[in-house]
Amino acid sequence: MSQLVYHTRGNSTPHGKPRVYFCCHPADQKAFLDSIVKEILSYADCSVWYAPEGGAPCSPNEWEEREAALSQMQLFVLPVTARLLTSPSPALEREFPFAVAQHIPVLPILMEPGLEALFNQKCGDLQCLDPNQTDPAALPYTERLKNFLDAVLIGDKLAAQIRDAFDAYIFLSYRKKDRREAQSLMRLIHASEFCRDIAIWYDEFLTPGENFNQAIAKALEKSHLFVLAVTPHLLEHPNYVMQEEFPAAQNSGKPILPVEMIPASRTELEAAYPGIPPCTSGRSEPALSEELKAALQELALRENDNDPKHIFFIGLAYLNGIDVEVDKERAVPLIQGAADAGLNEAMEKLVTMYSNGDGVTRDYRQAAFWQRRLADTLRTYWEATPNEHTFQAFAKALWDLGDQYADLDELTAAGKIFEEEFFALTGQGEKQGIACAQRYQACGYSSLGNLYRRQGNMTEARCWLKKSAKLRFNLSQSDNTIQIRRDTVESQIQLGALYREENDDSADIYFRMAAELSRGLVRDTNEVRDREYLALSCEWLADAYLHQADTPPKYAEIQKLLEESQYLRRTLNEEIGSVQTRRALSSSYIGIGNLLRDQKDIPGARRCYEESLTLYRSLAEETQALYDWRNLAMCHCRLGIVYRLEGNLSEAHRRYQAALSLLQDIANRTGTVHSKRDLVYVYRLLGSLCRKTDDPDGERQWLEASVSLCRIIVDETDHPSVRNTLARDLYRLGRLPDGSAIYLYQAAELWNRLSEGEGSASSYAEDRQNAVIALAEHDEPQDIPMGLKPDDYRMCKETLALSRAILTGPVRVRRWRSLAAGYLKMGVISQIENNNSRACYWFHEGLRMMRSIAKDSGVPNDRHALAMILYNLGSLPHGDSQLLHEAAELWTHLTAEYPNVPQYIECLKIAATLLTQRGAASKEPAGKGNEPDQS
Repeated sequence: MSQLVYHTRGNSTPHGKPRVYFCCHPADQKAFLDSIVKEILSYADCSVWYAPEGGAPCSPNEWEEREAALSQMQLFVLPVTARLLTSPSPALEREFPFAVAQHIPVLPILMEPGLEALFNQKCGDLQCLDPNQTDPAALPYTERLKNFLDAVLIGDKLAAQIRDAFDAYIFLSYRKKDRREAQSLMRLIHASEFCRDIAIWYDEFLTPGENFNQAIAKALEKSHLFVLAVTPHLLEHPNYVMQEEFPAAQNSGKPILPVEMIPASRTELEAAYPGIPPCTSGRSEPALSEELKAALQELALRENDNDPKHIFFIGLAYLNGIDVEVDKERAVPLIQGAADAGLNEAMEKLVTMYSNGDGVTRDYRQAAFWQRRLADTLRTYWEATPNEHTFQAFAKALWDLGDQYADLDELTAAGKIFEEEFFALTGQGEKQGIACAQRYQACGYSSLGNLYRRQGNMTEARCWLKKSAKLRFNLSQSDNTIQIRRDTVESQIQLGALYREENDDSADIYFRMAAELSRGLVRDTNEVRDREYLALSCEWLADAYLHQADTPPKYAEIQKLLEESQYLRRTLNEEIGSVQTRRALSSSYIGIGNLLRDQKDIPGARRCYEESLTLYRSLAEETQALYDWRNLAMCHCRLGIVYRLEGNLSEAHRRYQAALSLLQDIANRTGTVHSKRDLVYVYRLLGSLCRKTDDPDGERQWLEASVSLCRIIVDETDHPSVRNTLARDLYRLGRLPDGSAIYLYQAAELWNRLSEGEGSASSYAEDRQNAVIALAEHDEPQDIPMGLKPDDYRMCKETLALSRAILTGPVRVRRWRSLAAGYLKMGVISQIENNNSRACYWFHEGLRMMRSIAKDSGVPNDRHALAMILYNLGSLPHGDSQLLHEAAELWTHLTAEYPNVPQYIECLKIAATLLTQRGAASKEPAGKGNEPDQS
């Protein structure tokens, strides 16, 4: 096969085995080839082909040869990494599109968590396998991998049945240089309809090192006709066809049919191949058809044309290239014809074909259509002959149908399958005494609960998951098999995860039960799956204990759980040593390190973080995966934090800088929101370190970098947590020496928007108040824009002065005074920013506060401040004139009581002037330009 090498079980011959092509970013091959090949070969007896590492890029001619080889593959396996999705590579630019265009299934495996959305954005809605997933509602990765391979690849038993379905065999002899001509000749042979059920043996997948002579002797013995692809290459001396294959065919007495694909000298042919019959033209399909009829008329019987199973087997042969060329256009109608004739296996195959894009364009809706037909057919079998076999077949079909609708995001339709059909079947099965009916029912409850969970209906999700857990527990009391016990563990984990999502402290009850049950399974089986469940249960139970709202953390118990999990993770890593087991072990060190840090055991935390860093450095250097480089950067951050806590500020700075270098590189390469948020995190750490070392200029530099990047992220996502981070950094900038008041204003605005809908008790509301108070106390003089009318300028200046004056009033209700002063200043800044709607909001906030203060204190300055807020509100475009009247009345009283205070008299005149102008304007005829603002 062109420039490709292979792996098989025990280095056996690849001939006759299903063909899988491994393609990846060139830099990922060393990290993932061996582990993925090992997994595939553990589940499927196939040949896994790949381009050797470090090979030169294909020339146009070499790529044509490569395409010819790739077109014979049954499956492409694609390890997905950030590098693959963010940098050029033949895998994504050539090989993946080729597979899709040729309708060859592609199996994407996410080698780094969190890449599914980016992969789907670049490659469409292919479903990925994720070896890193820990969702208790999902099938384990290994089961999903096995199920996928079983569905796509043809096993030995089925392949033998397919080969038995052929009427006859043709031995095709050709020079390796003439591979394309040989494949064209195969298509020419099968273009004759009577040759459809005739297989063609050719040594496409034999390689040097195999016993050529033995394999060819067996093939010749089985074949009924020897076809020779004639080109000038046959005349080159020496060659294998001339020395071995042609003489063997003559000695066997088999009919020989030379087909001239490229003109060659007849004289030289007869000299090189004594006794060679006359050549048939490969450019004349009718002539070739007549010669084939003459040679095979007694063999191409086509006795089974009306047998759906025979048609199905021949369709599978063409779909997978089993002893014929891959011809998907011929395969699909044959398989569909068998399905239309009612053959269950053909319907099942069409479901997987449409789900995976195997021979057809991937179409999940068409897959659901055939799954529905299959379920309806199996219903008739169950109703006619109710037994365990028909029950399980029908139950699986309904289950898969529900999954098909769920994959289409038609969650309501998927739920109806379970509620209206699946549970009706399990009820019937229980009445009929089907032993497994109750287990299927419990699994159905679990699936329905997870469907409701996806819909966000947590009440229904909890109800169905509890039903599943209760039934599974009851079953485990009477049927203590390993599978029932695993089902029970799964239910407990699912319920715990549901309560955890809802921040409900009840989660620990279910995680504790899952851990206890898993310990029993580990004692009895010690299998990898049970140990992983136990490790996961311990980790989630520890997390539940750590975050219980009304209970102090049970540090001793949490540490015991995390150490138990770490022991399991370590032993699994020693046995398996995969990327995933090392990642899990590293995460366990981080978990214990975080716990020790919470308990002020800083040296202990540092040791755990160093272990984690060592593992992630090794992983990153081996896999070159951005996920591992990111985790390495985060390990540097954690170590920097503990060094800061220990007072080793220079080492903390070194760690933060190491993290910054790694994260900057990731952000430059990917540009994702996630990578930018990581940069913000390390900027803030560096800013905090500068504050610790009394370096305000350094702190300002890092905070400004964080603010700049946060603004970009907010524009891209507007996520509340990013807006909160932006507000916090703006607040810190405003509080620095010589910090601008505008930062405090922006922080207060951000927190105000975040607090909307959460009520005054939210943390955002408290942060907003703190920012408003800080703004009130800020000494920076606020620039008043030029070009204001004299009265407007005077009132703006007076308002800003009052904001400060309110703070110097009586100490009683000081916080109220600070808030009122801050609200007043927020309103003025909003006006200066030409945002009258926000000015109106903040003046109203100040009005509410100032009315109470003025009424309580009776201090002239407080009454003056109240009048000023009323004036500012009333003077806004389309402001309420009644507020101006109220302000004027307050100033009238103040001038009467304090005739020597000039600002009271001046403000009263300005208010009276504005009221007069408002009155005159209201008497003008209403015109288009005077209509009230309805916004």
